[in-house]
Amino acid sequence: MKILTLFTITALSIYSTAKAQKLEKPSIDKMTGDTTFKTTAERIYTSISWSGGETDILYSYAAKVKGDKFLILHINITNGKHSSVFAINKGSKTYLKLFDGSIIEMQPGTNEISEGQVFPGGLGLNPNTRGDAYPIFELSPNLIDKLKSSEIKMIRIETSNGNMDFELKDKNSKVIAKEIELIESVH
Repeated sequence: MKILTLFTITALSIYSTAKAQKLEKPSIDKMTGDTTFKTTAERIYTSISWSGGETDILYSYAAKVKGDKFLILHINITNGKHSSVFAINKGSKTYLKLFDGSIIEMQPGTNEISEGQVFPGGLGLNPNTRGDAYPIFELSPNLIDKLKSSEIKMIRIETSNGNMDFELKDKNSKVIAKEIELIESVH
């Protein structure tokens, strides 16, 4: 009974945390004194297959450093439909398809290679593979204006293993716009 109660409390706290979009406590660089503001990471896409232990998850958050604003996507793949080992190159493209049918094209500012891990499957199952990557996109004033006034239907990220497509549910279509509004509110 204690395990069930603990699981329920944990599940409810994860759910409520995921829905409480807010700014994290600012961090100050000890060397330069620069302050970094960022929003909490919000899960905007989830695909789970319980039978195979497969999950594809996409989180987003926004950050502001020295007045520059960024969108960070956290791609988390465990035995998912996408390979867990992949690279996102600086020149590759990420597309945001909006509900009005238009497409926004962005490019990450750095090369990103997934942090691959292998861990036991348990109960005699095959080992699990997991990969995490964090492409970072600098947000221009024009891009900020477009994203704040748009609802995102789908995100496509070009990787070394082909395209990763993430179709967002309606309830998550404005998450990135809200994150940008939060990050713009700090001075």
